[in-house]
Amino acid sequence: MFAVRADLLRNLGNMANSELHEHYPVVPEPIREYIEEVQMHLEALTNYEGPDLLLEEKLSFLRETRHAFGRTALVLSGGGALGAFHIGVVKALREQKLLPRIVAGSSVGSIVAACVGTRNDAELEELFDNAEKFDLSFFSNNTAAEFVKHFVRHGTLQDATVLSRRLNRLLGNATFLEAFQHSGRILNVAVCPADTNEPPRVLNYLTAPHVYVWSAVSCSSAFPLLFAPQNLFGRNQQGAEVTFSAESMQESQRRWRDGSLEEDLPMRSLSEMFNVNYFLVSQTNPHIVPALNLKKRVNRKLGNILEAEWKHRCRACQQLMYVFPVLRWLKVFSQTWEGDVTMVLPSSYMQLKKSITNPTNKDLLDACKQGEQVTWAKLSAIQANCGIEATLDACMLRLSEMVAAQKQVQGLYRVAKNGRNGSSVMHQRIPSWINLASMGGARPSSICCFLLLICASYAAVIPTCSSAQAAGSPSLAVTSAVA
Repeated sequence: MFAVRADLLRNLGNMANSELHEHYPVVPEPIREYIEEVQMHLEALTNYEGPDLLLEEKLSFLRETRHAFGRTALVLSGGGALGAFHIGVVKALREQKLLPRIVAGSSVGSIVAACVGTRNDAELEELFDNAEKFDLSFFSNNTAAEFVKHFVRHGTLQDATVLSRRLNRLLGNATFLEAFQHSGRILNVAVCPADTNEPPRVLNYLTAPHVYVWSAVSCSSAFPLLFAPQNLFGRNQQGAEVTFSAESMQESQRRWRDGSLEEDLPMRSLSEMFNVNYFLVSQTNPHIVPALNLKKRVNRKLGNILEAEWKHRCRACQQLMYVFPVLRWLKVFSQTWEGDVTMVLPSSYMQLKKSITNPTNKDLLDACKQGEQVTWAKLSAIQANCGIEATLDACMLRLSEMVAAQKQVQGLYRVAKNGRNGSSVMHQRIPSWINLASMGGARPSSICCFLLLICASYAAVIPTCSSAQAAGSPSLAVTSAVA
């Protein structure tokens, strides 16, 4: 345990450097030996049985080690119909058992990410075994005459109603929380505000548990001029479809649009919420792909300098966006383009046209094959950085099941579920401050005690509690506060 804790780092000896693996079709021998040695230690710790190391202690050690090591996320960029490339990337990772549990996307990337995040392993295998049937036909118009006609009538090139209807058919009516419970994967969708100045948001089962996945993806795909901004819809406690917004905002316009405008790759949000420190990126944006492909053909240091200088100039011009709002478009060119490992769509002169029209079956299969081929070239770097992480996950899962079984035998393991919408009761979600003595309160001995303290404190300010109830029956006041 001491040895594992001392040298188990994501980038030990610079082994996470993706440039290192560009020259190796397989994992270099010293790195492979290190990974196998660590995996052997983790398996030995998991399988060890002795009086000096309890089951809970092993699980606690692995949980802390897992947190220190960090997580991997797959982030899929925007790019219109070019997003078929993402399908090949996901397919190749799944076949190699390297598909991360955390998946994020914006625009068309959110469509592919949602297909992954709303399906379990068996459903996902069936989907990619029939990739030729994958439908990315979300555009209502495909010719120049249809574009002009729709733009004159509605101010956009495509019909957002068609997009929403087809997404609903593809993804169903699952919410983010239901998708997480069904698939076990953490789906993240980036959206940007269309009518307010608030920052972009990343929607997932923590930030927007009751939002429909299809609605979030529809908003994230609403690129200006292409689709009109959309409302976010969710399911309330009664099961009715409602607009996902604070009650005080109902009277004002609050719509959302393409997440790639301001946060194409939501890396910072994923790092903050899920401890992600290693990113696999699939990049298909037509305005970025040529620059990244050109960067590969020139000296890497020179390419990095030119990219940094370009982004610096764009950010400097953004300071004037409050005077000239059109300069907000520069955010598209000054964002982060790459991750630790980046799969880039090969450039072609037809990409811009293909990005706003429905792909043919041949285009879909060709893009999918390109995604697989580009990912195969990156497997060495991905395996070198995700092999230990996969072993940690497997060991933690095994120990968690053993601990759960042990507690169940002892009669101490209880699971509570809210049967109305299949969502778990939130009684196990304890606030961060509960055990801090510096807060000045008594440390609660149980969750129930803590909930009673919270209810009692709220009882004094709940307007629905009458003074007679509060004075005559404290327990009744607490009950009313809970209601």
